[in-house]
Formats: sequence, structure tokens, C-alpha cells
Amino acid sequence: MNKHRLLEDIAQDAQNDPQFFEEVIEHTGLKPRNLMQMYMIYKFKWNWEYDTWNDTCTKWVDSGMAGAYDFLYNEEATASTMYRRLVKWEREK
Repeated sequence: MNKHRLLEDIAQDAQNDPQFFEEVIEHTGLKPRNLMQMYMIYKFKWNWEYDTWNDTCTKWVDSGMAGAYDFLYNEEATASTMYRRLVKWEREK
């Protein structure tokens, strides 16, 4: 079973309760800042219509988005706030 299908299967079996995924992520030791950045990269992966994470991560850095994220991030920001900030930065650069 591929990873995506496995994750969907686990989510369905867990009745879409995110607690399993929350505990797994917490166990990895990812800091909230890094978790948020991974999610922003994921969202821009679809905006930029890239198939691979490698291409997306390269563009994330080369376009200046990584630096913008570093500048715009704060611990109180929600995912939607960070996304709006980054979209605005991308449009205005």
C-alpha cells in the first residue's frame, strides 16, 4: 500500500480523529515553526503545480520564500494567516 493510501486508511480507521497524527508529529520532535513551514511548502507545492517535493523545496529557497517565511513567521500566527502573508509577499516581490 502506498503511503498516501495508508494514511487515508489510518485516518478512516481512526474515524478521522487527528490525535494519532498529532502524537506521531509530536514524537518526531518537530518544532511548531518547522511544522508550519512544512505545511506552507506543501500549500505552495500545489500553487506552483510541482509534482515533487524536491522541485518545490528548491523553488521555496531560490524564490526567496524561505527567507520571507523566516521574516514573517511568529508563534501566534495561524496557518491561514501565514499563508496569506506569504501569498502577499510573493505578489509584491
